Amino acid sequence: MSALSTFANRDELIVGAFAQDLSEVAERGRATLDEEVAATAHPYSITPSSLSHS
Repeated sequence: MSALSTFANRDELIVGAFAQDLSEVAERGRATLDEEVAATAHPYSITPSSLSHS
């Protein structure tokens, strides 16, 4: 294996790990935002489920 391909593989691993970290941070952020919205939602707020006439 040449030195160039070794560096390319290392860079791919670094980028892959960074992307995974960003994905996890984004998921935690969405979960936190969902919790905050649920905690502050007005009890009479209009939601798609309250509009359905089933």
